[in-house]
Amino acid sequence: MDIDQPQNPEDHPRFQFTQKLSQKWTNNSRTEFTLSESKMSVLFISHFEGIQTTKHPLLPFSGQSMLSWIDKRDTFEGVEQNGGVIWKGPDGNRFGVNIHVPKDMGVPYYQVMADDGASPLGGRWLRLVREPSMSYYFDPEIIGFVVVVTPTVENTWSLALDITIEDMPSAPVAKAISIRKKKETVQGEGEQA
Repeated sequence: MDIDQPQNPEDHPRFQFTQKLSQKWTNNSRTEFTLSESKMSVLFISHFEGIQTTKHPLLPFSGQSMLSWIDKRDTFEGVEQNGGVIWKGPDGNRFGVNIHVPKDMGVPYYQVMADDGASPLGGRWLRLVREPSMSYYFDPEIIGFVVVVTPTVENTWSLALDITIEDMPSAPVAKAISIRKKKETVQGEGEQA
């Protein structure tokens, strides 16, 4: 075969880059949350398919909501992407999660935000976990609920987040902390005697 001769494109399967991104919210609390903000920003929407947006409101007792999208293209060229949801509780406190895909490297990670709803900055996203595969626990003292982000990393390019909301009294994490604190107090009192 001559080097100068063009190759038949059918002899080489075309490369397909697929990136799946999602955040699923499950509200196990007794409280209904209203949607404060939901955003998706992508530069080349023609590359995307399967966009599913969140429902409004997030109902109590196992209510669910989803934001997800699939990016399919035949190049690794970066496209900056953001998909974020912010919920507002009855007391005005807000909390949310954003999936961010930077243009330069394309590896997704997630950011979180929480505020009192009156902040002039409102919705400032922070990356508080080092690795996308690490879980994050919102501070229940700030938002009044136990909110846990549990990621699943299928591969380097995909990220699925399961976010659960629990009431403080019935939340397993809050109970475990309370039990541990009681044990530490009892042990500490026994050591002093």
